[in-house]
Amino acid sequence: MTSKAVLVPVDPQDIAVGRQLPWALYGRNGALIAPAGFMVGDEGQRQRVLAVRVFREAPGLERTDDATTQTEVRPHPGQTADALSELRHNVEFVQLTYHLKGEVEPATVPVEFIGKVTLQAVVISAPPLPGRQTWRDVEDGFPLSVRMMTGRSAYSFDTLLMRFSALPMAHLFLRYPSAVKHQVLRGAVRLRASVKAIAVLSDGRRQAVLIDNISGDGCGIDTDMTFGEPGETFELVFRIQVRGQGYTLTLPSTIRNKRSRKGRLVYGIQFGNQSDPLDQSLRLALEAYLYERIVSE
Repeated sequence: MTSKAVLVPVDPQDIAVGRQLPWALYGRNGALIAPAGFMVGDEGQRQRVLAVRVFREAPGLERTDDATTQTEVRPHPGQTADALSELRHNVEFVQLTYHLKGEVEPATVPVEFIGKVTLQAVVISAPPLPGRQTWRDVEDGFPLSVRMMTGRSAYSFDTLLMRFSALPMAHLFLRYPSAVKHQVLRGAVRLRASVKAIAVLSDGRRQAVLIDNISGDGCGIDTDMTFGEPGETFELVFRIQVRGQGYTLTLPSTIRNKRSRKGRLVYGIQFGNQSDPLDQSLRLALEAYLYERIVSE
């Protein structure tokens, strides 16, 4: 005999745009559609969810029978420790790596973290596949690698595809990892870089420079020409790639220090200044770029 919770229909009024679900959503056959904590992004997505009659568990109510209609996702045998205990819905960046049959090289793509069912599954968005391939064609048990960033913690783990679901949005259920590589980034994160940029000076002059390191607070600039002295302000313009999309950032900047190195000039730059602080949208774009770099490297 097996014990199962009773599934009851969900009231459409209980599914609101921009609000996390207090319970998991199931299909008529008991298959998990969305984990607890999933957030409906817009009205179109809400309508797609409602187009399929969805159910939730009735707390405190169980049925016992010999049927096995509900798709169950179980922890690994013997797994009791939660390797992803710190993860909630605060994951800033996730990267998925997979190697499809017939493809020469593995593919690494950004995806969205949807949620987790502790010790059972990690749920992420399903990225598009090349050509006419779809995730429906990929067999359960397909090997995958995941990297993610949250706060100052970076995680990476290998896993297996458990199931693909198209509702309420295309997403993948991944086997919950028993072993995770976890790195805590201490202090200000500063990455090596080689990014071409333009320094727009206060008198309107524009000078090409090279960003050779970067953080969320500032950067280092390498140039063969002087363009200012400590305390002076200017605008720094450069392009970044985030999730395959190009963005041009124009950051108000302040020269903090200046020194010589092997016949060239090296400037320490702080983003923002007292009269022109860094806009929140620019800071978020910069952080997204840094997260993607950290996870990739």
